[in-house]
Amino acid sequence: MAELDKISVDRARLLHPELRDEAIQILNECNIALTGRAKVRYTYTYRTPEEQNDLYALGRTKVNPDGKSKSRPMGYKVTNAPAWSSLHNFKLAVDIAMLIDGKTMSWDDLKDWDGDGIAEWKEVVAIFKKHGWEWGGDWSSFIDKPHFQKTFGFTLKQLQAKRNICDFIAGTDIVNVRTTAGIKKPVLITTSTVNVRSGAGLDYPVIKAIASGNEVLQLSENRDWIFIEFGKLQGWINRNYLKSK
Repeated sequence: MAELDKISVDRARLLHPELRDEAIQILNECNIALTGRAKVRYTYTYRTPEEQNDLYALGRTKVNPDGKSKSRPMGYKVTNAPAWSSLHNFKLAVDIAMLIDGKTMSWDDLKDWDGDGIAEWKEVVAIFKKHGWEWGGDWSSFIDKPHFQKTFGFTLKQLQAKRNICDFIAGTDIVNVRTTAGIKKPVLITTSTVNVRSGAGLDYPVIKAIASGNEVLQLSENRDWIFIEFGKLQGWINRNYLKSK
Protein backbone atom coordinates (compact mmCIF):
# COMPACT_ATOMS: atom_id res chain seq x y z
CA MET A 1 0.00 0.00 0.00
CA ALA A 2 1.35 3.40 -0.99
CA GLU A 3 2.00 6.02 1.67
CA LEU A 4 -1.33 7.58 2.54
CA ASP A 5 -2.30 11.06 3.65
CA LYS A 6 -2.37 10.78 7.46
CA ILE A 7 -5.10 13.39 7.89
CA SER A 8 -7.34 11.48 5.48
CA VAL A 9 -6.63 8.16 7.19
CA ASP A 10 -7.44 9.62 10.60
CA ARG A 11 -10.71 11.01 9.26
CA ALA A 12 -11.54 7.68 7.59
CA ARG A 13 -11.26 6.03 10.99
CA LEU A 14 -14.10 8.25 12.22
CA LEU A 15 -16.50 6.67 9.71
CA HIS A 16 -19.04 3.94 10.34
CA PRO A 17 -17.27 0.65 11.21
CA GLU A 18 -18.62 -0.87 7.98
CA LEU A 19 -16.86 1.85 5.94
CA ARG A 20 -13.55 2.55 7.67
CA ASP A 21 -11.39 -0.05 5.94
CA GLU A 22 -13.09 0.53 2.61
CA ALA A 23 -12.52 4.29 2.78
CA ILE A 24 -8.81 3.67 3.43
CA GLN A 25 -8.70 1.18 0.55
CA ILE A 26 -10.33 3.77 -1.73
CA LEU A 27 -7.73 6.30 -0.63
CA ASN A 28 -4.98 3.85 -1.58
CA GLU A 29 -6.54 3.14 -4.98
CA CYS A 30 -6.79 6.88 -5.62
CA ASN A 31 -3.12 7.26 -4.67
CA ILE A 32 -2.18 4.64 -7.25
CA ALA A 33 -4.41 6.12 -9.96
CA LEU A 34 -3.31 9.75 -9.47
CA THR A 35 0.35 9.82 -10.43
CA GLY A 36 0.87 13.59 -10.62
CA ARG A 37 0.83 16.47 -8.16
CA ALA A 38 -2.69 15.83 -6.83
CA LYS A 39 -3.76 13.40 -4.12
CA VAL A 40 -7.14 12.92 -2.46
CA ARG A 41 -7.76 14.59 0.88
CA TYR A 42 -10.82 13.66 2.95
CA THR A 43 -11.99 17.08 4.11
CA TYR A 44 -15.00 15.77 6.06
CA THR A 45 -16.16 12.37 7.22
CA TYR A 46 -18.01 12.23 10.54
CA ARG A 47 -19.60 15.48 11.63
CA THR A 48 -21.04 15.75 15.12
CA PRO A 49 -24.64 16.94 15.55
CA GLU A 50 -23.26 20.08 17.21
CA GLU A 51 -20.99 20.78 14.25
CA GLN A 52 -23.91 20.18 11.89
CA ASN A 53 -26.09 22.67 13.72
CA ASP A 54 -23.26 25.23 13.72
CA LEU A 55 -23.03 24.90 9.93
CA TYR A 56 -26.80 25.11 9.60
CA ALA A 57 -26.80 28.35 11.61
CA LEU A 58 -24.40 30.06 9.19
CA GLY A 59 -26.34 32.46 6.99
CA ARG A 60 -29.41 32.01 9.18
CA THR A 61 -28.82 32.90 12.82
CA LYS A 62 -25.04 33.25 12.64
CA VAL A 63 -23.25 35.62 10.26
CA ASN A 64 -21.20 33.90 7.58
CA PRO A 65 -18.46 36.29 6.38
CA ASP A 66 -18.52 34.49 3.04
CA GLY A 67 -21.11 36.27 0.92
CA LYS A 68 -21.92 38.96 3.45
CA SER A 69 -23.21 42.15 1.86
CA LYS A 70 -25.81 44.87 2.35
CA SER A 71 -28.36 42.77 0.50
CA ARG A 72 -27.24 39.59 2.28
CA PRO A 73 -26.32 40.66 5.82
CA MET A 74 -26.08 37.08 7.14
CA GLY A 75 -23.87 35.84 4.29
CA TYR A 76 -24.34 32.58 2.42
CA LYS A 77 -26.15 29.56 3.85
CA VAL A 78 -23.81 26.59 4.03
CA THR A 79 -26.23 23.67 4.34
CA ASN A 80 -29.95 22.93 4.40
CA ALA A 81 -29.44 20.04 6.83
CA PRO A 82 -29.70 20.49 10.61
CA ALA A 83 -28.40 17.82 12.99
CA TRP A 84 -29.29 14.22 12.04
CA SER A 85 -30.45 15.37 8.60
CA SER A 86 -27.01 14.75 7.11
CA LEU A 87 -25.40 11.40 6.40
CA HIS A 88 -22.19 12.82 7.84
CA ASN A 89 -23.90 12.58 11.25
CA PHE A 90 -24.46 8.86 10.61
CA LYS A 91 -20.77 8.40 9.63
CA LEU A 92 -21.83 7.31 6.13
CA ALA A 93 -20.45 10.15 4.00
CA VAL A 94 -17.15 11.60 2.83
CA ASP A 95 -16.26 14.98 1.32
CA ILE A 96 -13.06 15.31 -0.66
CA ALA A 97 -10.70 17.82 -2.22
CA MET A 98 -7.49 17.50 -4.17
CA LEU A 99 -4.34 18.15 -2.16
CA ILE A 100 -1.81 19.70 -4.54
CA ASP A 101 1.90 19.19 -3.83
CA GLY A 102 0.94 18.33 -0.26
CA LYS A 103 0.18 22.00 0.41
CA THR A 104 -2.87 23.56 -1.22
CA MET A 105 -6.45 22.39 -1.68
CA SER A 106 -8.27 22.33 -5.00
CA TRP A 107 -11.90 21.58 -5.89
CA ASP A 108 -11.26 21.88 -9.64
CA ASP A 109 -13.06 18.84 -11.05
CA LEU A 110 -11.73 19.34 -14.59
CA LYS A 111 -7.98 19.57 -13.97
CA ASP A 112 -5.77 16.73 -15.23
CA TRP A 113 -2.80 17.08 -12.91
CA ASP A 114 -1.02 13.91 -14.04
CA GLY A 115 -1.55 14.44 -17.76
CA ASP A 116 -3.12 11.07 -18.49
CA GLY A 117 -6.04 12.58 -20.37
CA ILE A 118 -8.54 12.01 -17.54
CA ALA A 119 -9.39 14.62 -14.92
CA GLU A 120 -8.33 13.50 -11.44
CA TRP A 121 -11.83 14.10 -10.10
CA LYS A 122 -13.31 11.78 -12.74
CA GLU A 123 -10.82 9.05 -11.81
CA VAL A 124 -11.73 9.36 -8.14
CA VAL A 125 -15.47 9.25 -8.88
CA ALA A 126 -14.97 5.99 -10.81
CA ILE A 127 -13.10 4.42 -7.87
CA PHE A 128 -15.77 5.38 -5.33
CA LYS A 129 -18.53 4.09 -7.62
CA LYS A 130 -16.70 0.81 -8.09
CA HIS A 131 -17.07 0.31 -4.34
CA GLY A 132 -20.78 1.11 -4.45
CA TRP A 133 -20.71 4.71 -3.21
CA GLU A 134 -23.16 7.32 -4.46
CA TRP A 135 -21.71 10.54 -5.86
CA GLY A 136 -23.29 13.92 -5.11
CA GLY A 137 -22.32 15.10 -8.57
CA ASP A 138 -25.01 12.84 -10.03
CA TRP A 139 -27.80 14.53 -8.10
CA SER A 140 -30.24 16.71 -10.00
CA SER A 141 -31.72 18.91 -7.28
CA PHE A 142 -28.55 19.75 -5.33
CA ILE A 143 -25.27 18.93 -7.06
CA ASP A 144 -22.51 18.31 -4.51
CA LYS A 145 -19.38 17.18 -6.35
CA PRO A 146 -17.09 16.79 -3.29
CA HIS A 147 -19.62 14.46 -1.62
CA PHE A 148 -19.75 10.65 -1.61
CA GLN A 149 -22.00 8.44 0.51
CA LYS A 150 -22.83 4.81 1.11
CA THR A 151 -26.08 4.02 2.91
CA PHE A 152 -26.41 0.24 2.36
CA GLY A 153 -29.82 0.80 0.76
CA PHE A 154 -31.35 2.85 3.54
CA THR A 155 -32.88 6.27 2.96
CA LEU A 156 -32.09 9.12 5.33
CA LYS A 157 -35.57 8.81 6.83
CA GLN A 158 -35.07 5.11 7.41
CA LEU A 159 -31.74 5.75 9.11
CA GLN A 160 -33.44 8.36 11.27
CA ALA A 161 -36.13 5.82 12.11
CA LYS A 162 -33.51 3.21 13.03
CA ARG A 163 -31.85 5.74 15.29
CA ASN A 164 -35.19 6.56 16.92
CA ILE A 165 -35.69 2.91 17.89
CA CYS A 166 -32.02 2.54 18.95
CA ASP A 167 -31.20 -0.06 16.30
CA PHE A 168 -27.50 0.33 17.01
CA ILE A 169 -24.37 -1.78 16.74
CA ALA A 170 -24.06 -3.46 20.13
CA GLY A 171 -22.32 -1.28 22.68
CA THR A 172 -22.40 1.83 20.50
CA ASP A 173 -24.76 4.57 19.39
CA ILE A 174 -23.98 3.87 15.70
CA VAL A 175 -26.90 2.80 13.53
CA ASN A 176 -26.69 -0.84 12.44
CA VAL A 177 -26.73 -0.96 8.64
CA ARG A 178 -26.55 -4.76 8.50
CA THR A 179 -30.07 -5.28 9.79
CA THR A 180 -33.48 -4.25 8.56
CA ALA A 181 -34.87 -4.19 12.09
CA GLY A 182 -37.69 -1.71 12.23
CA ILE A 183 -37.60 -0.81 8.56
CA LYS A 184 -40.86 -2.30 7.38
CA LYS A 185 -42.82 -0.35 4.82
CA PRO A 186 -46.40 -1.61 4.62
CA VAL A 187 -49.14 0.96 4.22
CA LEU A 188 -51.53 1.08 7.18
CA ILE A 189 -54.81 2.93 7.70
CA THR A 190 -55.88 4.75 10.84
CA THR A 191 -59.14 3.29 12.20
CA SER A 192 -60.09 6.38 14.24
CA THR A 193 -58.66 9.76 15.10
CA VAL A 194 -55.39 8.90 16.80
CA ASN A 195 -52.52 10.70 18.50
CA VAL A 196 -49.03 10.52 17.04
CA ARG A 197 -46.48 10.54 19.87
CA SER A 198 -42.77 11.30 20.01
CA GLY A 199 -42.03 7.91 21.62
CA ALA A 200 -43.44 4.41 21.95
CA GLY A 201 -45.69 4.89 24.96
CA LEU A 202 -48.47 6.96 26.48
CA ASP A 203 -45.97 8.90 28.56
CA TYR A 204 -44.50 10.53 25.44
CA PRO A 205 -45.84 13.91 24.20
CA VAL A 206 -48.42 14.09 21.43
CA ILE A 207 -47.01 15.55 18.20
CA LYS A 208 -50.21 15.64 16.20
CA ALA A 209 -53.57 13.91 15.82
CA ILE A 210 -54.37 12.10 12.56
CA ALA A 211 -57.98 11.62 11.50
CA SER A 212 -59.56 8.25 10.78
CA GLY A 213 -59.07 6.75 7.32
CA ASN A 214 -55.62 8.20 6.59
CA GLU A 215 -52.84 6.09 5.10
CA VAL A 216 -49.52 6.00 6.95
CA LEU A 217 -46.25 4.26 6.10
CA GLN A 218 -44.86 1.85 8.67
CA LEU A 219 -41.12 2.26 9.21
CA SER A 220 -40.65 0.20 12.35
CA GLU A 221 -42.34 -1.22 15.42
CA ASN A 222 -41.76 -1.62 19.14
CA ARG A 223 -44.16 -4.13 20.73
CA ASP A 224 -47.59 -2.39 20.73
CA TRP A 225 -46.36 0.71 18.94
CA ILE A 226 -45.73 1.43 15.24
CA PHE A 227 -43.27 4.05 14.04
CA ILE A 228 -44.99 5.75 11.09
CA GLU A 229 -44.47 8.38 8.45
CA PHE A 230 -47.34 10.66 7.45
CA GLY A 231 -46.19 13.23 4.91
CA LYS A 232 -43.24 14.90 6.59
CA LEU A 233 -44.39 13.76 10.02
CA GLN A 234 -42.78 10.82 11.80
CA GLY A 235 -43.86 9.42 15.15
CA TRP A 236 -45.45 6.56 17.08
CA ILE A 237 -49.04 5.25 16.99
CA ASN A 238 -50.49 2.44 19.05
CA ARG A 239 -51.11 -0.53 16.76
CA ASN A 240 -54.69 -0.86 18.04
CA TYR A 241 -55.60 2.21 15.98
CA LEU A 242 -54.16 0.88 12.70
CA LYS A 243 -55.17 -1.76 10.20
CA SER A 244 -53.65 -3.15 7.03
CA LYS A 245 -54.64 -1.50 3.78
